[in-house]
Amino acid sequence: MEEYKIALERMTEFIASLKRRGRKNGTLRRYSVAIRSFIAYLSSEGFHSDPAKVDEDGIRSFVNGYTASENTIRSYITSISAWLTWCGNRVMDGIGLLWNENGCPNAKWISEFEFKRMVNAAQDPTQRLILLLAGRCGLRRSEIASLTDDSIEGTRMQIIGKGHGIGKIRYVPLTETMRREIASYQEWREKEASGRPRKDNGALVVSFWRGA
Repeated sequence: MEEYKIALERMTEFIASLKRRGRKNGTLRRYSVAIRSFIAYLSSEGFHSDPAKVDEDGIRSFVNGYTASENTIRSYITSISAWLTWCGNRVMDGIGLLWNENGCPNAKWISEFEFKRMVNAAQDPTQRLILLLAGRCGLRRSEIASLTDDSIEGTRMQIIGKGHGIGKIRYVPLTETMRREIASYQEWREKEASGRPRKDNGALVVSFWRGA
């Protein structure tokens, strides 16, 4: 019960911080409902609900055991992840949650073979990296465009997505293969840009326009 009270207090503080940042009432309600549902579930199932102690087992149990549609749970997880990160718990950074394809019923999915063909057909390293960041890391176009060299933090990558102000910040784990791809691209980029002044504000992904 003590952890439950602590969790609710931390949730209240988190919601208050969002309000100070100008988040709309509808957004605050969505965060509150998601986090409160998460806290209640963890407490009822015997998991730690204190945000400082929430672990991977509790999160996976919530994803698999909470009674709601997959789309609702996915939405909840976004809010829960932001709350835990705000509380200093980065347990979500290393969890690779897998969702069913029918979570997006109108999407037309391509096979792994088709995706690899697209990557192999890339016309240059920039196009190749964009495809990999989208396909392997799930990044949107705007998120790829906002990446800088400083976004790469070892085994994870900081993403600035949609949201009020600077946008929502989340972290995406980087596999060894993706780390190699990014390092290889950076090496190519520096060679390609040799002798040219950088005007891209440190962007990770850049385009080199050649005159006719």
